[in-house]
Amino acid sequence: MTSSSQRIRRAQSGCHEAFDELYAWLLPSVYAYAWAQVGNRCAAEEVTSETFMVLVAKLNELPTNDMAVLAWTRTVVRNKSVDWVRRRQLQRRAVVTIAESNERLDGKASMTPMHLAETQEQRHLVHRVLENLPDEYRQVIELRYLDDLSNDEIADVIGLTSSATNSLLYRARKSFRCEHQRLVAPVEPGRSNALGRGGQS
Repeated sequence: MTSSSQRIRRAQSGCHEAFDELYAWLLPSVYAYAWAQVGNRCAAEEVTSETFMVLVAKLNELPTNDMAVLAWTRTVVRNKSVDWVRRRQLQRRAVVTIAESNERLDGKASMTPMHLAETQEQRHLVHRVLENLPDEYRQVIELRYLDDLSNDEIADVIGLTSSATNSLLYRARKSFRCEHQRLVAPVEPGRSNALGRGGQS
């Protein structure tokens, strides 16, 4: 029976069969550790996938000692899990902040931002909303709420004045709310629910 160390060496030499064996050997422990870190099946699968992407990129740097390889993968899983948690926190903060900002625009509270942030289905909806926004709106929202840049930093990135950036961000928030409402609103009989980008007719 081929030892794990031999599989590592053969995989490093370009043997696809050995890499498949290495993958099969590591997968259960990588996934189990990812699950323990993030406590979510979809997230654990994402972290596992990202871990193996790193493994492929760093294959020739792997130690050939079995325990050292397991320790190496656990470190990668831990780092990727931290990245995943950070992305989720940034996304949650983005959704809540955008929603609360837009509620202040007209005093309405039609969105429920905490519920929106907590459910995976609604997080997917946020991605759909962003994809449907005009490029300039999507960019400024991502820079502000996902990359956590200040308005002045955004202005430097996109080449606008601070005042123009503030105005653009205001319109982007408003467009975000309109597009979100369009996607969640029920379609009335005889009417189409397919408006243009940014929720504009």
